Amino acid sequence: MPDGLAGRAAQANRDLLDVLCDSGHLSGSARQSVQRLCQQQNVSARGILLANGWISTEVLTAAEQQRWGAGLSRLEDPAPCRELIDAFGAENCLRQGVLPWFRIGGGTVFATSNPDGFEALKRRLPDEFGRPVMVLTSREIIRQKIAALYRDDLVNRAETLRPEATSCRNMLALGRPAIAATFLALAAFTITFPSFTINAMFVATLVLLTAVSLQKLRVGSAALIVAKKNRPGKKLDRLDQAAPEPPPGISLFVPLLREAEVAGKLIAAMEALQYPRALLEIMILVEEDDAVTQDALSELVLAPHLRVLLVPRGTLKTKPRALNYALPFAMGDVIGVYDAEDRPEPDQLLKVAAGFAEAPANVACLQGRLEFYNARQNVISRCFALDYGAWFHLMLPGLAALDLPTPLGGTTLFIKRKVIEELGGWDAHNVTEDAELGFRMYASGYRVQLLDSTTFEEANCRSWPWIKQRSRWMKGYLKTWLVLMRQPRQLYRDMGPRGFLHFQVLVLGALGAALSGPLLWSLFLPTLGILHPLLRNASPLVSTGVLALPVTCSVISFWYFAAGARAKHMRWLWPWIPAVGLYYLMAIPAVMRAIYETARKPHHWEKTVHGHASEPVKGIERNTRVEFNPLAPRKPRRFRSALGRARISSG
Repeated sequence: MPDGLAGRAAQANRDLLDVLCDSGHLSGSARQSVQRLCQQQNVSARGILLANGWISTEVLTAAEQQRWGAGLSRLEDPAPCRELIDAFGAENCLRQGVLPWFRIGGGTVFATSNPDGFEALKRRLPDEFGRPVMVLTSREIIRQKIAALYRDDLVNRAETLRPEATSCRNMLALGRPAIAATFLALAAFTITFPSFTINAMFVATLVLLTAVSLQKLRVGSAALIVAKKNRPGKKLDRLDQAAPEPPPGISLFVPLLREAEVAGKLIAAMEALQYPRALLEIMILVEEDDAVTQDALSELVLAPHLRVLLVPRGTLKTKPRALNYALPFAMGDVIGVYDAEDRPEPDQLLKVAAGFAEAPANVACLQGRLEFYNARQNVISRCFALDYGAWFHLMLPGLAALDLPTPLGGTTLFIKRKVIEELGGWDAHNVTEDAELGFRMYASGYRVQLLDSTTFEEANCRSWPWIKQRSRWMKGYLKTWLVLMRQPRQLYRDMGPRGFLHFQVLVLGALGAALSGPLLWSLFLPTLGILHPLLRNASPLVSTGVLALPVTCSVISFWYFAAGARAKHMRWLWPWIPAVGLYYLMAIPAVMRAIYETARKPHHWEKTVHGHASEPVKGIERNTRVEFNPLAPRKPRRFRSALGRARISSG
């Protein structure tokens, strides 16, 4: 901040604190603590007091009215003038907490939730606004007015933020003809040349199996080398251990859809996050017609930094659409995404601040690890835990270490706001918007780093829900591949030869491994004394090589899952590795369903139902009470509970 602006901001803070001290609402020692936090966090005194709940909104508003000699309004009469808002910019209103209300004489009445900032803003206002007159209001009222006035515009923006050429929203026009033509051509060729087609499919399957196995070996080895060099991250309990001053503002998006069962646990997990409240904004995104979740949230008492944002109805209902809708309402420099069932480690945001402070400039995203808190529930949850362990402890770290395209997970990812805005947000019509964003980010020159922090979530431990969830992921991978490969030469130039090749293996390998499952299993027929058609006329050397290939790849897969579960708290999963082969049989109906849905209803979001875990989330569900402020010094008695350092106790 320039010296002049910094000086005016510091003076505004002192003036407001003077009013509060004179009225008896703030002690002298508490005032010093607030001033210190303002300097350390680069936040106004108003923001510090409100976000932490140390002063009521009514008291603070009265103090600001006295300080500025301004009135207070809910912007109801007259209604805000859209022409004025258009001239100022609706997104500027949301970002700066100010709204041009109506014209009066030769000027314009502005409603603001940030009177300190308005004093600097009015010097930059265009002449068309005339003499500015300030009234006070809340940021939430400004958001409500913008959401109501620009409802249709915001909905359309959320659904079409990605340009059509790089979005899959016209997938109905592209998907059905392409899939139908492919299947018809394959059927005709199979009928005409049955033997050649079957042998070609086997050869393609073996080539794909080899490529996927080599990728696991190469990427997994790189991850192990990196893990050996790096010491495990330390636990953080203070922000000044994590990053230089000032720390970034963080906005967390948590989309919910019919999540009444887990709403309370989610809020408890979000409250347990350790980060300065004045720099943290948690937005619970709820669909406008989801009365069940709204009712569940209405029964909870939300802290000042948590709020519910209703997402209006549109032409589709997907998670990325909700994220796009929330983006202009967010205040943070970093956008984080969590899922409804997530239980992040309390110091995770401190590590995010440290990670971005230490990362190279081209690192646009930090991806955290995911593990399951109900991994022991049944066989499916155990295999799912092995699956996730290999992916988040081996595959993703290895891809990032080798500077290769890294598909993001749908949760515990933290993106620089300026980058997500530059890239055009999320593709609202994709059902694996996370992976697509990771590939698009890589093609644009940005990189992903893995965060040394874990979020625990609920494993999908029932077969049919697992199949539906996996079919959505595969459908999203297929749609992502079809969209990015519209211009293969451009993608090749953007990703480079290595990146392009690994992208093909990652996406086609995930789809092909499921489709080719029966073919691969048939290669073990000779062990039962049945001659395989592929080997009928093959030489002994070729037969031995073909039979040895799947065995070798199986050994690599065993190593892959064992290395992914190498952490001490995961080694109990090793005896279950042989069951993963049977577990992946469920991927066959999942990929068939994915292909069908790509042709019939490509934008349908298959919701995963949560709340079926049989085990509690340790440290969160046992009536945990969290009181936290990481930068506070010694406190006066009256502010002890509010200004205290992190203290976690079980009630």
